[in-house]
Amino acid sequence: MNTCKPRVESFFKTRGELVSAVKKWGNEILGINLTNKSKEDTLIEDARVILASVKNPIDICVHFSVKYNWRSCGRSKEAQIAAGKKLLDRWNKFYDEADSSGIQRILLISGSPPKKKVDSIEILKHEAHRRNTQSRKQRVRIGVAWTPCYPEGKKREEERARLSSKLSTGIVNDIWLQFSNNCSLLREELLWLKQTHGIDGTGTVKLYGSIFVPTKIWLNRFRFRPWTGVFVDTKFLSNVECAMQGAQSVLDIYNEMNVSPLIESPIRKDTDLLGAKEFLQRGNGIQPNAVAKKDIEKAALTPGDSDSSATKKPVVMLLRNELRLRDNPLMVQAASLDCPVIPLYIWSRQSKNRWTLEDSACAIWLQESLKNLDKNLRDAYDNPLIVRYTNDDQGHGLAKCAVAFAKEVGAKSILLGERYDGMGVKEDRNLIEVARREGIMTKVVVTSALHDPSAINLSSGQKGYFHWGTLMPFLRACEKRGTVPRPLDIPMILARPKIKVFSEKIAFVKMPKGCDWGKNILRAWPKIGEDSAHAALRKFIVCTKAGLMAYEKKRSRADIDTSSAHLSPHLRFGEISPRTVYWSVKDKVPDRSITKTFLRRLYWRDLAYFHNIVFPEMSDVGIRKHYDQTLWTCVSSEPGRSQLKAWKQGKTGFPIVDAGMRELHETGWMNQSVRMVAASFFAKFLILTGDKVNITFIEN
Repeated sequence: MNTCKPRVESFFKTRGELVSAVKKWGNEILGINLTNKSKEDTLIEDARVILASVKNPIDICVHFSVKYNWRSCGRSKEAQIAAGKKLLDRWNKFYDEADSSGIQRILLISGSPPKKKVDSIEILKHEAHRRNTQSRKQRVRIGVAWTPCYPEGKKREEERARLSSKLSTGIVNDIWLQFSNNCSLLREELLWLKQTHGIDGTGTVKLYGSIFVPTKIWLNRFRFRPWTGVFVDTKFLSNVECAMQGAQSVLDIYNEMNVSPLIESPIRKDTDLLGAKEFLQRGNGIQPNAVAKKDIEKAALTPGDSDSSATKKPVVMLLRNELRLRDNPLMVQAASLDCPVIPLYIWSRQSKNRWTLEDSACAIWLQESLKNLDKNLRDAYDNPLIVRYTNDDQGHGLAKCAVAFAKEVGAKSILLGERYDGMGVKEDRNLIEVARREGIMTKVVVTSALHDPSAINLSSGQKGYFHWGTLMPFLRACEKRGTVPRPLDIPMILARPKIKVFSEKIAFVKMPKGCDWGKNILRAWPKIGEDSAHAALRKFIVCTKAGLMAYEKKRSRADIDTSSAHLSPHLRFGEISPRTVYWSVKDKVPDRSITKTFLRRLYWRDLAYFHNIVFPEMSDVGIRKHYDQTLWTCVSSEPGRSQLKAWKQGKTGFPIVDAGMRELHETGWMNQSVRMVAASFFAKFLILTGDKVNITFIEN
């Protein structure tokens, strides 16, 4: 949606400086906002001088603040009413003068005033009545402010109610969003606006969003004096690089959700304007140094340009753990770019990596899931899944293969979902670096968690009965970030490139001769893929024998098949998103006493991701150092070798352990409670190292 021409906010100290800059930048900016920051402001006159000075019309938005237009009065009710009438008179004059001057927009804000009899909602009601009684035509567009990302849920509900009241007057033309780098919350609130009021920025009501081009000076000032209504986390404020990444993520959502950005960081000099243009370029997927600076605004193709999406440079959508169409942020992001999208999966043969999926039950599931995804992509978009193989045991194969593929198809950007395991994180960092050296942009999207685990801040130490890194502190930290975002819709279009792209066959699992144990897995799971994941969830929710309704009491019953949802493999490969599971359960069964424990299982998944972020080597190195002193049983000699073999084959002589291991070998799955028993038996009774447990579970 956005071009490389910024809409800016005035930070000039004098009218002369303002008019001089606008005359010089007239063709370089989309518009300018004149802010109301004192009772002495003369915004209408400033706008008149600008309009008289420029050759081409410019989009000016003047602000009207209740705070700075309210005149001091006594505390009595009569004095308050009289002051309110004077405020409405000032509004009438302000609006009429803006109308007669050719000003296009007014932004009406309360400006954090003390509690008055008249606020922005009352002014909107007054203006609506004025138009109805005087048959006035609406020429100046009226905008209202919205702070969508309050950290507190109660505050967000109040802000939603205020916005709904403003919209109910029927005279709101523009909505101006306050900045926050909480991207998941921002998207959730914009989706609420679309679902509740039908406003998505493409209709008569337009959306504008505050954005900052971070600099060291700006960060220092914001740390010292934060702006009211602007909410950013500590990571954003830590350094310019993190702030730039956060701001770019917000800009990506603005692009996706039809929100026009308003640059609210100071633009006073030509270099400031150039920085803003380059910032918007990155948001449009353009390399800032790839074109001459004087031609910056011509470099970005936006929806509505003459080039059709099929003739633009494609984007590579690298899929790993998001093998679905529904609620796939990666796919929504790709679709919003208005260019051809190439879905890519890279199978990496890593025979020397002990955590590899090669020749495992996971690989069998993955292979079938990819086949299902390929069919769904063809049916929905006539856009097949492209599969490539790579051989590499050092973790570099993925990067080389992905970048080589992007160059092969002429793509300038790669979208990928965030991963949290140690090897995955290293591979993705390497991919981003290799792509950068080749001039290819990368964008990482959170696709597999309720909230972004990397954005969760946990205070150190023990609080009450809870220790750092345990579920309850983590859960509460997540809840402070707001409710879980609603699932995203399936994109309507995922444009296929005109070029023909070669794909390997989806057949990377090789069963040993005479021992096709993979047939047992497929017999136990005859349907694998997105549709079967949703079917399993529906079955669990409506089940009357056990299922969700009896989960609190029967979740540990290994003898009842429906005591578990059987969703773990579907979630593992992203055939269904945790957000979909969360909201399907919440919407169907509002009673928290029934759903509490089941929904907390989803937070356990995010907590595991959080642990991987904090302890990236935890799959190979113990996070509790005292366990390094444990004298583990040696599995290369007796009796350890025989004990390990008996445990794997379910022949220990302990019925519950053996039943669980045989079920795992036969079906690739076992109940969570049985899995804990089998793993505890292995580590605490046989004194065998935990990594052997993990490898066995992965293989099976």
